[in-house]
Amino acid sequence: MGDEVLAVENFDDSELGTMIFITRKGICLNAEKDDIPCQGRATGGVRGILLNDGDSVVFATQMNGAGEAIVASDAGAIKRVIVSLFQPIARGRKGMMIIDGKSEVAFADYVIVPYKLAIVRADNSVEEMDTEDISIEPRPSKGKPLARNTEVVKIIALKYRSEYADGNVQIKF
Repeated sequence: MGDEVLAVENFDDSELGTMIFITRKGICLNAEKDDIPCQGRATGGVRGILLNDGDSVVFATQMNGAGEAIVASDAGAIKRVIVSLFQPIARGRKGMMIIDGKSEVAFADYVIVPYKLAIVRADNSVEEMDTEDISIEPRPSKGKPLARNTEVVKIIALKYRSEYADGNVQIKF
């Protein structure tokens, strides 16, 4: 009830592949995929992570054990966490804290190849940030402050950027 689709991906059946779930309350689960039914009636309603009351998944994807998870909190902090710190366990369980527990996750993503983020501030200004400029922090830390003088409203992953000779820029999210 109240569920919605976050993303759709082709199933990657590589031996090292797992799924990562990050929740609004700052829980992260690195789940094994070897018991997921891929066909038939049993594929409906497959649980990925066991959620606490009032929590929801804000990010989920498949990964191969390399790279980092990027997590920004509603308290205005951001960090990268090395995903190999999360041992793969069976799906449908509770995970581990990925932020300090006093704030909620406002943005999460997975990065292997660096890309840019758009930081939208309350005054409608937009700042670009390279994922490589985000510090790698321990799993339960709160991260480094993101906002300087204005509140951050939204963070968006800039996956495609085209610059034109006339100086115009096109960004695709």
